Amino acid sequence: MASIALLAGVCVLPAEASYWPKPAGGPSASGGPEVLFTFDDGPHHNYTEFILDELKRRDIKGVFFWVGHRVMHGGSVDEQIELVHRAVREGHIIANHTINHVNLCQVDTAEAAREIDANGDILHRLSGLPMVMFRSPYGARCRRLVRMLDERSILHLHWDIDPQEWIHHDSDLVQEYVIRKLKNLKGRAVVLMHDTKAASAYALPRILDWIERENERRVKTGDAPPIRILTGSDLAAEHLDPALPHWLADTTDRSLDAITHALARLIP
Repeated sequence: MASIALLAGVCVLPAEASYWPKPAGGPSASGGPEVLFTFDDGPHHNYTEFILDELKRRDIKGVFFWVGHRVMHGGSVDEQIELVHRAVREGHIIANHTINHVNLCQVDTAEAAREIDANGDILHRLSGLPMVMFRSPYGARCRRLVRMLDERSILHLHWDIDPQEWIHHDSDLVQEYVIRKLKNLKGRAVVLMHDTKAASAYALPRILDWIERENERRVKTGDAPPIRILTGSDLAAEHLDPALPHWLADTTDRSLDAITHALARLIP
């Protein structure tokens, strides 16, 4: 099994390592450019709320890959739980990103299972939604992890556009990189951002404003099809077992009382 080295906080994959298939979300359903915005590592007491505000203002639904230690210990517990509740209420998908953001291909099988299952249990109890999507920390991929996700009927969602703001912390670079990729997008792309980083939070509204202006221009000139912004439920409907219940249909009916009750079962 190929190992993945972490050097100076950067994930370095050897040449023989396996990668998740691309495009991460599969082929475009419309035949034109399609983009899905995803956010890793939160929730964060400042930046997640800012991002949710921007998405709500435009009626855009994203996918939030959250880690358990931030949900339960990333700030005021009540505030963190309210972020979970709000994201569900506003139609976003909450997905599993492990408890401690560990490289699942470098730990033993028992620890990898705990990271996946315990975080899935926390997020399921707090949101009331099944954890049917997963993203491997650092993008790590190995046969064992693929098998474990298959055994749990969990869809892994990788990414296609990564502005790597966790390295440079520059919102201008994030904006320029993502827009450059979207200008030339022909099919479908999953954008990786982090709701724990100011650079992602502050670049996001500028990227979304550009998409709106660019789509207006494309409709007017007819020189390219508009960029369709996907939702997590669009992707789920394409890739997940149709026998699953329509688990997003009643998210707006979830109550804070139910979330609080679930929290009480989690905290000693």
